[in-house]
Amino acid sequence: TTSSVHNVVTVLQDVEEWMKPTIANAKKFRALTGKPLVKALTDKELAKIEQDSKEQMVQEIDIIIGVEMKQEQIPPEYIVSDFCKLFDLKPDQFQIKSLKKGSLIVDGTIKFEKDVNPMTVRMFSDKLAESKLNELRKNIEIFLLMCNPPKPYHNTNINKTYALRGEVLFNSDWDRIYSPKHTYWNGALNDKRDRGKHSYFCPVGWKRCSLRVTGAENGDDFYNSFKGWHIAYHGTKFEYALSILLSGLATGIVNVHGKGVYASPSIIYVAHPRYSSIKEIEPENRSYFSKTGNANYAQFALELRIHPSCISKIGCETLKFSRNSRRNAKIDPNFKNGELEWLLTGSDFFDFDSPDRKVVCSGIMIRTTDKHPALLKDSAWWWNVICQEWCTPELNAKRNRETANCVLDKYNKREYTKLLFVSKEKQTIKIQKKLFIRVCHRNISRSIFPLSFLFFALLLKRSFEKNTCSNNKNLSKATNLYTQINLPIKVTYFK
Repeated sequence: TTSSVHNVVTVLQDVEEWMKPTIANAKKFRALTGKPLVKALTDKELAKIEQDSKEQMVQEIDIIIGVEMKQEQIPPEYIVSDFCKLFDLKPDQFQIKSLKKGSLIVDGTIKFEKDVNPMTVRMFSDKLAESKLNELRKNIEIFLLMCNPPKPYHNTNINKTYALRGEVLFNSDWDRIYSPKHTYWNGALNDKRDRGKHSYFCPVGWKRCSLRVTGAENGDDFYNSFKGWHIAYHGTKFEYALSILLSGLATGIVNVHGKGVYASPSIIYVAHPRYSSIKEIEPENRSYFSKTGNANYAQFALELRIHPSCISKIGCETLKFSRNSRRNAKIDPNFKNGELEWLLTGSDFFDFDSPDRKVVCSGIMIRTTDKHPALLKDSAWWWNVICQEWCTPELNAKRNRETANCVLDKYNKREYTKLLFVSKEKQTIKIQKKLFIRVCHRNISRSIFPLSFLFFALLLKRSFEKNTCSNNKNLSKATNLYTQINLPIKVTYFK
């Protein structure tokens, strides 16, 4: 019965500023896909809840439900009651903390007590991902459902609130192309700037798209903020890039040298496809990556600035290169094989915007090549490492017969973004304005990511078009592109 819903609230409160963008974007997502924007619990969140509940015997999660009324107003207790029925919850498990404007935003808490209901948080989260929320009431529609929604960080010591990161901005003044014809130096860089005790070598063959770091927007602020911090690189897959840039780095699953985040001072080592995935650029997109149009493959890595205190261990490479190679063979001539992996500890999650941050991402390193990067001179060591991610019969046939070259044309950001605005005849929603992608990552659902520049969009374009070529139902399949990492992706259009 509806009367058993805890703490029925009738007064509507104003929506907090940090929540307004999420509500607005969820409504656009609903209009575009016909589905609500849903954030279930990640494995890390579930593990923490289950660990905490061992002592308390009670599992508890915060939840926000955004509801759009189609006709008459429905009491919130009826909505909550129907919601509980759909998920096999008892109404008294759901406690309404507040009701907010913006259609109707129900802010509540769900308690899971083992003695009361066999349903656990994990069972609820699994069911949430598979639920059909349209089965509630015909005259209402849910446009937002978030478990453990993120909230701004408040530093009580200085009485300051740090807002959730709203966008990733680029700082073109510090973009670089690293080659003898552009930015280049031999040996360790000696420009009298303090980058810590570890040397910084020229990442030849790569382009850097510099990011604007919060609180260090200009050159002097940046140097003063990160004086003595080391430069290193972190390789990742294309599908993880947006979420990392919007939030930060989380502890990995495979921890050979210990639990933590891994980085390397060598971009040659990080470029191995075990760490940095390789994408073949579609023929029709190649002219956007180089003036000559011969950029056929792309890789990327993240350039990090790391505080010395969070480097707890410097370890050997873990690809078994040293075991499979001749004695004294090196992966990178500038570094010993035994110092290629840095273990970063001190936190399970390194937030780039945290006031006590120890790691920031200062740039995106991009490498484009005319042939598969395994055929580059710097990649010769790959052949001594067994890696199914890149070792294919076709590529093996080219070994020692062909060579690849880095494509280092100056790229025109504005020109190749035009590709994002081209509409297809079969698309029911045309791409006419700026393209934005919305990412929900881990426990953070907090940004609209402007892709008016970012080259990842071109590499995702084909997958996106395959899922957006007939009707809105197909368009909503774009949310499935990242299901393996719990990254529901939302595409919206802004004037």
